[in-house]
Amino acid sequence: MFNCAVLVSCTFEDCVFRGATFASCKFVDCTFARCRFLADNMGGTCTSSGTHWCGCTATECEGWESLCNQ
Repeated sequence: MFNCAVLVSCTFEDCVFRGATFASCKFVDCTFARCRFLADNMGGTCTSSGTHWCGCTATECEGWESLCNQ
């Protein structure tokens, strides 16, 4: 979904990401509220290989911890 993107001060609210790839992205001061990072219909999980999360916050999100710990 996002590859090599730089996102600064973006707000994501009530988003559902199914099997999304965030490869080598930079998220700076972004806010995630009530977002869900889920497996897609084939069982593929969201991935964030090489992604940097700088100053981002997440509130009431599902799957956030596993996404950020990759």
